[in-house]
Amino acid sequence: MGLLIGLSPLVYKAIKLNLVTAIIVSLIIALVVDIATRRDFKQCCKDSQAIFEGMGKVFTSTVSFIVCAEMLALGLNKIGGISTMIQAAASIQNAGLFIMLIVMLVIMIVAAIVTGSGNAAFFAFSPLLPEAASSVGIPTLALAVPVQLSAGIARTMSPIAGVIIAVSGITGLTPIALIRRTIPVMIIAVIVSVTSSLIFL
Repeated sequence: MGLLIGLSPLVYKAIKLNLVTAIIVSLIIALVVDIATRRDFKQCCKDSQAIFEGMGKVFTSTVSFIVCAEMLALGLNKIGGISTMIQAAASIQNAGLFIMLIVMLVIMIVAAIVTGSGNAAFFAFSPLLPEAASSVGIPTLALAVPVQLSAGIARTMSPIAGVIIAVSGITGLTPIALIRRTIPVMIIAVIVSVTSSLIFL
């Protein structure tokens, strides 16, 4: 985080640093510190493999979720479900914006809970947002921002989300027991996020 902020165009423009490079540099720094602390080069290198193994597992699951969510979105489009909801919302005068926002929020939140990934849900359904926004005459940004934030929030309401499974393993609680505690708070977070977006966008 310090590298990304310190070498961002807003702070220092001479050096351009992307996210991947920042992660690799951070890993190297952590490895050097670990070697200097434990003074066991082989063991430190062996332990650092866990990072890459974890990255591989997360990448596999995330890509699978994105593919599944995109297939779901494509299926809904093919049967006319999405277009029907968009047209129905657009036909309601004055309340069109709120109906459209609610429709897209419901779609995104359900997809995030089912797939366990906010990014997968948003990437799958985001191509629908420009059409949905134009159908009720609002800027795409006004619809995309609250929907994207809600997808990220809804992720923590899914029992199959990576973060929930990880925390469940650490605490010894079941994923269902965890989401029973996160769902009320996340619902409030969605309401606050959507309200703030409507006020400030």
